[in-house]
Amino acid sequence: MLSSDVWLWLIDPDLAEKFPEYVQIMLDLDFEIRQKTKIYDEKMHELFHIIALAVKGSNPHNQPHLKAHIKKGLKLGLKPEEIAEALMVCVNPGGAMVLTYSVTCMLEALDELKEEGWQG
Repeated sequence: MLSSDVWLWLIDPDLAEKFPEYVQIMLDLDFEIRQKTKIYDEKMHELFHIIALAVKGSNPHNQPHLKAHIKKGLKLGLKPEEIAEALMVCVNPGGAMVLTYSVTCMLEALDELKEEGWQG
């Protein structure tokens, strides 16, 4: 798991630098939500994050955050095909840009993981 300092930067480097306390509160809230929820496992939580970020933030400034969640999801056992299918479901309500941008991020995340020695 990444340290909170790394997650602060991945969320938004500028925001983390200017308002670290605010970003830490967001991370703490995420942690609390994940601790309380018992219906979905950590892998599904990551899939939800990926979908939300893909739909909400289909633009380059959000890329490090989306890639971080894709990498975490893959490390937790999500298959690229599962992520791609979830993103395809979002095309109708979210537009084709969601799929195009997100699949590009996923391919970059897979390349980065391979460079890091991940054997998924």
